[in-house]
Amino acid sequence: CNRGGMASPLRWLLLLLPVTVTGRPRGTEAHLREILERGVQAEVFPGAVAAAGGLDGADVELAVGHFTYSRESPTMSPSTVFDMASLTKVIATTSAVAVLYERGVLALGTRVVDVLGAEFASADASKADITVDHCLTHTAGYQPDPQPWYWEEAFGCPSWHRSSGDPPAEGFECLPRIYSSFLAEELVTTPGSQFAYSDLSFITLQFIVGRLAWERGLVTSEDLLPRCHGAEAMPLPSCWSCAFEAFVRLHVLSSVMPDSQFLLDSSRWPDAAPTLNDTVYTLRQPLQGQVSDGDAFAMGGVAGHAGLFSRLHDVERFAQAALQTLSGSTTATDSFPVNSTTLRLFTSVRDPAFSSRALGWDTNLRGVPDSGFDGVCGREGGFSSSTFLHIGYTGTCLCIDPERLQWSAILTNRVFGCQGQLCPADSEDAVKQVYRDFNTALHSSL
Repeated sequence: CNRGGMASPLRWLLLLLPVTVTGRPRGTEAHLREILERGVQAEVFPGAVAAAGGLDGADVELAVGHFTYSRESPTMSPSTVFDMASLTKVIATTSAVAVLYERGVLALGTRVVDVLGAEFASADASKADITVDHCLTHTAGYQPDPQPWYWEEAFGCPSWHRSSGDPPAEGFECLPRIYSSFLAEELVTTPGSQFAYSDLSFITLQFIVGRLAWERGLVTSEDLLPRCHGAEAMPLPSCWSCAFEAFVRLHVLSSVMPDSQFLLDSSRWPDAAPTLNDTVYTLRQPLQGQVSDGDAFAMGGVAGHAGLFSRLHDVERFAQAALQTLSGSTTATDSFPVNSTTLRLFTSVRDPAFSSRALGWDTNLRGVPDSGFDGVCGREGGFSSSTFLHIGYTGTCLCIDPERLQWSAILTNRVFGCQGQLCPADSEDAVKQVYRDFNTALHSSL
């Protein structure tokens, strides 16, 4: 990230030192705030909001910093809207799959070819063995990202690529070409043999959910967004993406996260924390209110791996409702999309021989491969090993502990100032350190 004045790796290294807060007892709200402010001072992110609590809601809620590194920019607040990035995978896509599973529409052992058709395995016969379970656990055998990326100029779409002027609107015109590229993907490992985190697994689940929702009548044309009107005449991938968005909105978000959405209304863009400086679509300015993930943008802003926008209070409701569901609480203020049996199945470690992964979610199980995204939910003595969690590339982190009945959510725009789609690796290391410090300190306060 070569933004003028942005933190150097040497400043990020300050975060690796033990957190010492003069006059601030560990775990107090003041201590937690200082951990976040330390991230702002080191320019790990311009600002952040965070909350933590349990069955009864938030016990602490914090906001620090600004939308950008300029003090003239708006201050962060709990009402700030964030690009959730890969939290989309668990909040939206995994929850949608869980709903279909609970209703008996989709089994974990269902093969992808049995939903998307034989053409799914036409480029690589081994893809015929990929199941829904493989996609949820990142063991399908995919490479980490589409190659070429859908946002690359070499991919040749969208047609307005490298245009100038106002931000282009996300549209579905590239989906037929994207779906053809998706079908042409070849596997790098045998399905079920190895863990490899991949956006392609959740793009696969997006098309599965969308096709089943549309063909089983779980959503109708009246449920679709205005831009999806006439879906019957659209190419199938576009129709399925429209149906995926509608299914998530109606059967996941409406019950517990009513202010969250794909394709954020343009009237809400000023309330959104800016993300990376776009160099793909030549806006030469930070994206604000439009999805920062280039593949999700090319897919029309609706994708199984990224694209959801939310704010802190909605994430709080999601975490609280999840704990209430798992604990059998009868005081739930919001209804979680699935019952406790289904939620427990999806949030329990699937096979520690491969990784710490549950279905869609990661967990805090220690001493196994990919343990909790490098322990972002805290070190020993913090959140338990039963914690299910996920992070997002833009700087988002959600931890939910069914054993200690605690949760935490940290939302930042740490990608602000990055040029193009990829930030330096040490930028992600630095924000993970903030997550670890916050969540380790949190345990003593709760």
